[in-house]
Amino acid sequence: MITLIHGKDDYRSRERLREIITHYQDEQHILSARIIDADDFDISRVKEEFSRVSIFKGKQLIVFKRIFSSKLLKEGMAGYPQFVKTVDTIIFFEEEAINKTDPLYILIKKAGQIEQFDFLNDLELAVWARGRFKNSAVAISETALILLTHLVGNNLWRMANEIDKLISFRANGCIENSDVKELVKDETGNIICYQ
Repeated sequence: MITLIHGKDDYRSRERLREIITHYQDEQHILSARIIDADDFDISRVKEEFSRVSIFKGKQLIVFKRIFSSKLLKEGMAGYPQFVKTVDTIIFFEEEAINKTDPLYILIKKAGQIEQFDFLNDLELAVWARGRFKNSAVAISETALILLTHLVGNNLWRMANEIDKLISFRANGCIENSDVKELVKDETGNIICYQ
């Protein structure tokens, strides 16, 4: 299996990467994933990774991070199409959007799957935030949810922290506007005066 995970929403893309690694460790009995950063590798070492045979039974999981940020590695991988025939599970992980005309992108798309994580729009953000509350014993009113998403924006790292803070504050029950006003600052860190 070959997968490219990319996009500007690094919270959800990292969450997805963790899901895949955990799945393969649990289901495929992979002891660990080899995570390879572009800064630490050249194309000969990448080829070596694909030719390495594990002494353990089962598939290997290799995660390549930031290959697309290195022109030399990206071109080297695109020029080494044998990697798509490997029995390993390969994840390419990028924290930015990728040009869909890039030869390596096209090769991965033909041989595997692409998962793109763009920033959430307002509606998707509200649904995502509500889902975080549903996993706890705390509810949030509709108006408090709208205020929260307005103040925080689509930075899911910050949103997750603010939701955790609100849940801790209101251990059970329902979060109201007054709770959000008291505990959450706007995106710039300014305190908003409510009249």
